[in-house]
Amino acid sequence: MHLQEENVKLAEELGRSRDEVTSHQKLEEERSVLNNQLLEMKKRESKFIKDADEEKASLQKSISITSALLTEKDAELEIL
Repeated sequence: MHLQEENVKLAEELGRSRDEVTSHQKLEEERSVLNNQLLEMKKRESKFIKDADEEKASLQKSISITSALLTEKDAELEIL
């Protein structure tokens, strides 16, 4: 009877170990998915920042051109 009890205990322990391994594998898979999502988000963030910087540069150029044109028109008006 003693061997049977020991066998049951070992079987339970083995079952718990398998559950822990399965749980660990699931956590590793989830971590991998989250890491991939993080990498994608970082790529998108970089693209958004690049696009925003390009838009800012374009707007600044437009402001400079408009400012130069206004200065030119002011000079023409002063002549009149």
